[in-house]
Amino acid sequence: MDIIHVKDTTASTLKEEILFVLSHHNLDVQSIKGQGYDGASNMHGEWNGLQVLFINDCPYAYYVHSLAHQLQLAFIVVAREIYDVHTFFQNLIFIVNIVSASCKRNDELWTFQAVIIEHLVDIGEIKTGKEVN
Repeated sequence: MDIIHVKDTTASTLKEEILFVLSHHNLDVQSIKGQGYDGASNMHGEWNGLQVLFINDCPYAYYVHSLAHQLQLAFIVVAREIYDVHTFFQNLIFIVNIVSASCKRNDELWTFQAVIIEHLVDIGEIKTGKEVN
């Protein structure tokens, strides 16, 4: 949707900014069905965290601790304990930085992925069409 800069990360300011972005895209806050944030107290705080502020306005906006953040925390623990996992993620970060630093390399990666996907569709490994995820 949007990435915006906020100087103040209090729950009330974040809520204001989110509401602004939603209204800018003609989205109704009452339509929120879920929330997911990291574990910072200004986000999930039981009494005045961002999730509570939204639940006050729309009771069906259930809060779930961000699964992506939970996965990241699990990877950190595993990477500390298993050297091969640590090395894998070090190399992955290096590759991502190299590819993303160059528009040309990024375009080459997208082109290569498109060729692979087209081949997998041709040989029936990937299905396409209506109602296929």
